Amino acid sequence: MKRILPLLCALYSQAAFADTKITCPDVYPANLLATKGVPGKWKGIAHVPGQDLALQSAGVLAGPPQQQPQGLQRGVEKKTKKGLEIEFPALDAFTEPLEKWMYCAYGGGGEVQLLQKLPGDTKACKAEFTRTPYGSYSIDMACK
Repeated sequence: MKRILPLLCALYSQAAFADTKITCPDVYPANLLATKGVPGKWKGIAHVPGQDLALQSAGVLAGPPQQQPQGLQRGVEKKTKKGLEIEFPALDAFTEPLEKWMYCAYGGGGEVQLLQKLPGDTKACKAEFTRTPYGSYSIDMACK
């Protein structure tokens, strides 16, 4: 019985955030980097010396990505056996009236981001950062 209760709690915790599940790609391919709006006679290149950009973080932001995002939601962090868990509660209070977006950030400082729009009725999200054997993390986001 002592072993079953923690397992049930863990399963319930995941089920409570199971409406929308998103997994960040582990890398952003370096060959997809591009430059736009290069001035005059200049030609731009984005050069990352032979390496794809590693996944660094993930989270929730408010506002359409075409414009300057209006804010980055601060989460509540908790260490786990696998790595780290970050909860993003009360998203409506944070984002209203703006759209809710999940982002995956790549590169040393998260310079490159992939974004995915969350359903408008999303109330909360939880990101699970699972340590990989290579010292980085794989990141799964579950929202309700």
